[in-house]
Amino acid sequence: RAIAGDDFTAKDFRTWASTLLAREALRGMAPSTSEREARSDVVQAIDRVAEQRNNTRAVCRQYYVHPAVLDRYLAGKLSVAPRGRSAPAPQGLRPNEARVVRLLRAHAQGVA
Repeated sequence: RAIAGDDFTAKDFRTWASTLLAREALRGMAPSTSEREARSDVVQAIDRVAEQRNNTRAVCRQYYVHPAVLDRYLAGKLSVAPRGRSAPAPQGLRPNEARVVRLLRAHAQGVA
């Protein structure tokens, strides 16, 4: 907490890293042709996170990957920028991190 300069915990950093990993895993998959295939892709992405976190699929899905990433993938919109106006992502982020920040802000504002 002293290094981060705010009230962050180790779990916050694990959640952030897990959400990024899940998004990148999903973006690296071929477009799904059915809902069943998309759900299978989500399971594969969560399995990658679970392996990285050395935890179970269920725990990773429930506690470490933000549901907005999974929801947008299942809706076929993960590659599409959220509509509406959101504040720019904080400086110093990598492009994939900035995209996740915008996605999470849009989700918090109820913007699809």
